[in-house]
Amino acid sequence: MVDKPHNEEEKLEEDIRYINAEIIAKLKNGSYCKFSRALNAISILQITKEQYIKYWQMLYKNDELGVKLILEACESKFNDGLTSKKEMLELLKNSNDIADEREQLKLMLK
Repeated sequence: MVDKPHNEEEKLEEDIRYINAEIIAKLKNGSYCKFSRALNAISILQITKEQYIKYWQMLYKNDELGVKLILEACESKFNDGLTSKKEMLELLKNSNDIADEREQLKLMLK
């Protein structure tokens, strides 16, 4: 069982680690997909960078420093931490996604 953060600072640190570890790849149409290790499947398809950042910023809307640090983590993820298309295609080979969905995703990544 994973220990829950005890305070807001620990929660922020945990969320930043989560963002850094996310498996996100860019699709050929310019949007992104997110792979879930827990589900062993694509969990989000065709999200924009702006939508992703907005989601995280909303969680810290009352914490100016939190918003700043989350934005930095998100920008870093999208600038330097995306999963390559090759890696995402490898993950899809053994994913729990339905075969038709896997094929559709493969086309969207190439």
